Amino acid sequence: MDELTLDREPDALEALGAAPTPSLTAGYDTIGSALRASAVTADIVEGGSKVTVNVTVCEGVVEMSESLKISQSLSVDYLGLVSVDQKLDFVRNQKATNESVSIVVYARHELGSQTARDPKLKPDLPGDPAKFARERGDSYIDSIERGGEYYAVYTFYTQTTEEQKSLVASLKAKGIFSKVTVNGSLETAIDNFTKTTKTNWRYDQEISGIRNPSPPPREQLIDYALKFPSIELDAPTVIGFTTAGYENVPGFSLDFQRIVANRRYFVGSTIDDGLTRSLLKIVSLQNKVAWLKGIYGCYGFTGDPELDAFGTLLEADRRTIRTQFEAYEDAPLSEFKHPALPSLDKGMPLLSFTKGTSPMFGSNGGNPFDYGMPIEDALANQRRLNWLQLRGNKYVDQIGLRYVDVHGEGPIQRFGQDGGSLQNALSFESNEFVKRVDSRTGDLVDRLRIETTRGAVTEVGRNGGDPHNWEVPQGTVVLGIQGRANKYLNAIQIVWAKLEPATFRKS
Repeated sequence: MDELTLDREPDALEALGAAPTPSLTAGYDTIGSALRASAVTADIVEGGSKVTVNVTVCEGVVEMSESLKISQSLSVDYLGLVSVDQKLDFVRNQKATNESVSIVVYARHELGSQTARDPKLKPDLPGDPAKFARERGDSYIDSIERGGEYYAVYTFYTQTTEEQKSLVASLKAKGIFSKVTVNGSLETAIDNFTKTTKTNWRYDQEISGIRNPSPPPREQLIDYALKFPSIELDAPTVIGFTTAGYENVPGFSLDFQRIVANRRYFVGSTIDDGLTRSLLKIVSLQNKVAWLKGIYGCYGFTGDPELDAFGTLLEADRRTIRTQFEAYEDAPLSEFKHPALPSLDKGMPLLSFTKGTSPMFGSNGGNPFDYGMPIEDALANQRRLNWLQLRGNKYVDQIGLRYVDVHGEGPIQRFGQDGGSLQNALSFESNEFVKRVDSRTGDLVDRLRIETTRGAVTEVGRNGGDPHNWEVPQGTVVLGIQGRANKYLNAIQIVWAKLEPATFRKS
């Protein structure tokens, strides 16, 4: 690989609009995770090809990042300092928190590596430490690996460490854990787990090293990962690199003590060390705030000004951290002290709500059908009723229901039988919910009338039995309907929840 040469001003790379490709002996700004002009030459030791396929169950964003072989500081992407690489961007888009759980399926085909040996300083380098650091960085790239990668990640959004540990235990009980044998049975176990878990999750995958990749269906990710090392890499790229500080290069005489101290202060020796550790706590909390606001938006809840204020405080603290990173770029010999970050004293916001059901209107005849999910899980998944249809004549013969959540629409479920006339279906808009349910019941549901917040109405049946009128209380949303049914609808009950302002818990 050709050496990267950067005979231009230190900020020119950022102006290019895309992250340049690292190369051996290139200068590197560890704090800003940015390439700089080279200051050393070295002999090159070539390494052979390697293949890796594994699965890791990770707690929090740091473990997930490490399982993806990320060696750079995560601060560069979360602060938006420079253009970043594909994996850092991928991690940010997971919106993971310190309490989330991830299943990482990772395949790596390393075509070869290069390692720098016996580094030597180039002539005519800047004699001022600050100028040297701005132009050449504080380190240089001492090894690179080229090839391609495939990674697929399920991220499960547990709220607390207790929920996190419980989910990890559930995964292990299903045969899903780190260092497990990667085979078809694992693929089945993961697929089955995602179909049965009530925990909110998302899935993403990425491929590098192939010009026009064809990502596999989610249900075939393990099979693809196992095959990935045999797929031709027609666009291999740098899939990993390491750095070494200039202070260890023989003959390096500049006073780099303050720059080395700043390296430790900002990013330390791991991806979550130094000031970056505080940043990751803030990002985790911001992701949790965004998650809560997604739930609020789904159900039209606007009664949590404290969460809004907390979000503003988090963003202010994030800017405070960014300001110090930017100050280092301008003056790398400055001395920095850990700033006050009041958002980290507030605690962790947790979803808060009351829940319940209406009285069961009707009798104990027929077979029960329920909402199908604990209400706390339904809220986390933004589950809501989005389709309803009645059928009947003298009685209510059948009710049809369909729910939608963050993963899309579920199947239509029908309770009762096919007698009577089919009524027009109600298709709910995204901000529309059941507003009122009027019924007449005895041994059966004789009559049923359902009205939505938009004013749409469906009704069927006759005027036998006892009347019941149930109107949704102020601030409450109807999540679904359950009851009892056989040949006819025997009983009906409304499932509801009322969101409350988030509670905060100290770590």
